[in-house]
Amino acid sequence: NNAHLRSLILEDNELRCLGCQQLLPIRLINNAINLRGLTQLTDALIKTGSLKILDLSGNRFEEKCGLQLRRLLEENRSIEELHVGHNNFREKGTIAIAYGL
Repeated sequence: NNAHLRSLILEDNELRCLGCQQLLPIRLINNAINLRGLTQLTDALIKTGSLKILDLSGNRFEEKCGLQLRRLLEENRSIEELHVGHNNFREKGTIAIAYGL
């Protein structure tokens, strides 16, 4: 694990299917991702359409982040597992996520 990696750009590498499988799942556990960061991540993941497992546990997400995750789940139907434990969604954020399922 490289805790210092800030960007991974894999343009023009002909990864094909097998290479892409090695990049998944995405685990962003305990990274203190804020609403803006989650919005940017959501926008990027909506475009991919192939992510199956996403772990966002322990990022201190609040209610508004639940709305972003709802949007992600509604617009990217490839996600089979979403881990969001140890966050602070509260009731409204949790309900928003549930509506995205």
